[in-house]
Amino acid sequence: MSARKKGPVRLSDLSGSAKTSNWSKTRDIHTEKNKQAQPVTGKSHEGNADDLIAKAKALKASKELEAEGQDRQTRAPQNVDCQAQQNGDQPAIQAGRITMIQVQKKNKERYNIYLNQTYAFAVSESVLVRFALHKGQELDREMVKNIKAAERESWAFQLATRYLAHRLRSEKEVRDKLASQEILAEDIDRTIDKLKEMKLVDDLVYGQSYVRTSKRLQKKGPGQISRYLKEKGLDQETINQSLQEYSQKDQVSNLEEIAKKYFDQQSRRHAIKTARQKTQAYLYSKGYASDLIRSVLADLISELDQEDQKQEDELLIKSFAKYYRRYHKLNPRERLYKVKSLLYQKGFASEAINRLADQYQEEE
Repeated sequence: MSARKKGPVRLSDLSGSAKTSNWSKTRDIHTEKNKQAQPVTGKSHEGNADDLIAKAKALKASKELEAEGQDRQTRAPQNVDCQAQQNGDQPAIQAGRITMIQVQKKNKERYNIYLNQTYAFAVSESVLVRFALHKGQELDREMVKNIKAAERESWAFQLATRYLAHRLRSEKEVRDKLASQEILAEDIDRTIDKLKEMKLVDDLVYGQSYVRTSKRLQKKGPGQISRYLKEKGLDQETINQSLQEYSQKDQVSNLEEIAKKYFDQQSRRHAIKTARQKTQAYLYSKGYASDLIRSVLADLISELDQEDQKQEDELLIKSFAKYYRRYHKLNPRERLYKVKSLLYQKGFASEAINRLADQYQEEE
């Protein structure tokens, strides 16, 4: 076999070989990139998902524990040990050395007390000063018990004074407010006693103040005032003493004012008889005595003049015409009977109704 002749190398041979080599390298690079871009499947993908879920659960649990700790530190002081035992939790630390006193973030007037590097309880500034609590102080079980009792009383007193800051309250109102905040009964009793000593709660003062305000502004009668004070927990003796602020002269003055105003409103829509009945019922609902009501209404009716009678006659004519048009489908006899019955119910005098009915019959 003859050997291949050596000769000059052609440029076309070199370029073709180079192109083939470059294309091969480019193909290998793209193949590797495609492999890297393909999604992970199988066990590897499942493992990553499980890790993410586990991390999310751990983060959620951590946040819940942190929120629970903040809530425990800022909530109202109660019998935490009893609650913990009922819930199956470990009771709070009962004794130890104060290792840290921390101002609460949400309430700068309250302090978290740590015993042996662990949160134990929170106190107000007044309790902190009262027991001279400081870092390094040793607290035995009895001392911790006394501090917690003082803190509960302090918290109850703060709630009560805030509630009383807006206006006077009866003893029952204050008790109900503290009970709604889950204050212990024994702490409520001590708080009420303290408020009474400071003259911040006094049912007699409360009752007298309410009587003066009600008679001047709302024009309420003694009966309505008495019912209200009874709902607020005042005993009958205290109510009677409070009502001494409401003289009979003031009652008559208020009664005359509201009776005239209400009677004028009703007489524009009803007959005098009906207007009187409605006014009498209204005054009863305001809590005035029946003998005073009858006396005032008698004087009011006796003062009616001819102008008032003329106004009632005009109202009768207007009402008769309205009802007569309403029942136009009835025969004449039934029509008049229906109209007269309605006007009787409205309180108009029978003589005036019959006289007007006769006029309608003559016109027909």
